[in-house]
Amino acid sequence: MPVVLDDEAANLWLDPSVTDPATLQFVLQPCPHDALYAYLVSALVNNPWNEGPEVVERVTALVTPIGSFRSCRRKRPRAAPNDRV
Repeated sequence: MPVVLDDEAANLWLDPSVTDPATLQFVLQPCPHDALYAYLVSALVNNPWNEGPEVVERVTALVTPIGSFRSCRRKRPRAAPNDRV
């Protein structure tokens, strides 16, 4: 689970005068499960050139026709039995 710091903990973590690891240990706690959530977004998020709020807007239903998927794998010709090493 990731560590998510609130403002107070972030200020303590970034304070260069705090050098004792034991002082900082308490901020390295997993965040509560209800602090994070996930939702579907459009494929716009896959392109780093896309910017704007529409990139992370919630998508209620993501429907893609099966015919629009293409295999990324190229088919290699099978070697003849005598060609195998």
